[in-house]
Amino acid sequence: DGNVAYTIVTAAAVSADPNYSGLNAADVSVTNNVASAATPVPTPTISFDVGGTQSALNTGSNGVIPQAVNITSTDGQINLLIAAGTTALDSQGQPLGELNMDTTEDTPDPAGNRSVVAAFDFDPDGATFNPGIVITLSYTHDMIPEGVNESSLLIALYDETQDSWQ
Repeated sequence: DGNVAYTIVTAAAVSADPNYSGLNAADVSVTNNVASAATPVPTPTISFDVGGTQSALNTGSNGVIPQAVNITSTDGQINLLIAAGTTALDSQGQPLGELNMDTTEDTPDPAGNRSVVAAFDFDPDGATFNPGIVITLSYTHDMIPEGVNESSLLIALYDETQDSWQ
């Protein structure tokens, strides 16, 4: 390895123009200098998967999302809105690499006379956004159990570490 020398060998020109035909330029010596290449720094990217609708954006090394994000899941139940300039970080304070939102059936039943109308899973845990993001969760009337008044619906968080609804 290291620098490599080459010679470019020329020959007499062949041309219909008598002013150029037969001219022979001198051979040329060249050296391919091998420089130590710097390791390229990858551009941080955040990928989104909102209920099957996928997108990705470059964020820069500080986790700032450069343009507004407005993604709706394929079933229309989840909409994610992130303003341009929002800083998205993971639980370690590093630029967020992915954000996943989807419906899930994997939730324990709440205590008492309550029921889950729709359940969603958001990953990764501990992600932060500054300013905050807007998540719209939609439902249809046929999702509400019989005898439940729509005005009594609420959003709750299931805390896996506490094994409880909050």
